[in-house]
Parts: sequence; C-alpha cells; structure tokens
Amino acid sequence: MSRYLIILSLIISLLIGVSSCSPPLKGYSPSSESFVIFRPVFNEDFEKAFYKSIIKFNKKQLTGIVLIKKIPVVNSYRTVFMSETGLKYFDFEFFPTDSVEIYYVMDALDRKSLVKIVIADLLLLFRSQVDQGYVKMFQSEKEDGWILHFKQNGKYYYKYESQAITPKEVERRACLSPKTNIEIKSYQDNIPTSIFFTHGFLGYTMKLELLNQ
Repeated sequence: MSRYLIILSLIISLLIGVSSCSPPLKGYSPSSESFVIFRPVFNEDFEKAFYKSIIKFNKKQLTGIVLIKKIPVVNSYRTVFMSETGLKYFDFEFFPTDSVEIYYVMDALDRKSLVKIVIADLLLLFRSQVDQGYVKMFQSEKEDGWILHFKQNGKYYYKYESQAITPKEVERRACLSPKTNIEIKSYQDNIPTSIFFTHGFLGYTMKLELLNQ
C-alpha cells in the first residue's frame, strides 16, 4: 500500500508540474509592436530601500528587515536580509547578467533548496534587461494593459496596467516545477511598497513591505 501511495503522489506532482506549462495569456492577443521596451520593477533612478520581510517555509517563519541597495558602478543590487536586531541572514549581490554573488548565508539557513528559491525570486525582481529577440508583447482584449512574455530557461511574464511604467505582477513557469508568482500591489515614487512571492503548491512564501525611511 505504501508503495502505491508513493507512486500516486509522484503522478499527482507530475500532473501539477505539467499544468504549470500552460501560459497565463488568456484574454490577451499578440501585439503588432515590432520593438518592445522592457520596464523593470526597480527603475534606473532607484537608490535604496528598506523592507520588512516575512519568509515562511517548512511550517517555519523568519521575520526581519531587508536592505536593497543599487550599486551604480556595475548596475547591481546588493540585498541583505537581517533580523530586527541586526543579525544577518543572507547577503547577496545580483548583476544585470542574472549572475549572483553569495557573500553570506547564516549556517542555520544554509539549505540548498531555500537559498535557491530566495535567489530565484529576487532574480525576477531585479531583472533590468532582456534580449529583444526573446520578447513578445500581448495586449489585453478587455482592458488597457499588456504582458511582456519571453523564454530564457523558463517562461517569464511581466504584467502591466494602463500607462504603467512598472509591472504589477511577475510570473515564471517551467515544466515539471512549481510556478513562481510575484504580486506587486502598489508603488511609491516608483518603488514597490508591497511585494508578495508565492510558489504554487510549495509551502514557501515571502512578503516584503516597504518601511518609511
């Protein structure tokens, strides 16, 4: 019986992964635009911001503060997670080439799966450029909004509202793996005020709330 349940569980997981391959483009049609301008979550004028953070994983909760600082010389984003008392959890630097420098991971949090998810989430957030050859634009059929869609090691979707210069939602999908969804509820001076990360059926979420500086 136990062997049967294991096989059934694997089949269900496989079906869930395959279902994530369906693109979220219902209600959108291909645009006639020949040149598409990619508009990132953090624009070129961004300097730094502090966020309150809540990470939930494996029925555990990790709270603290996140410092995001842009390094103009290399156009990178230095990102430090810490406790309210200043105890450091993570320290990463994200570069425009999608490469990441890992400066520090607390021993208690040094789990390959957790670090991999946190880095993958933040890569979506800090993406500042894409290859025009991979990008397609889809226009909403019912409202004045659009989606930028491109494929590079997965399928990526950046959703924009009418006249918006920054996305309100970001999604990554890949076959046989859970999707990643980022919901950005609002902006203040072009800086996201509320960012919520989810991962389909995985028990992992991350929420960032902008702190007044």
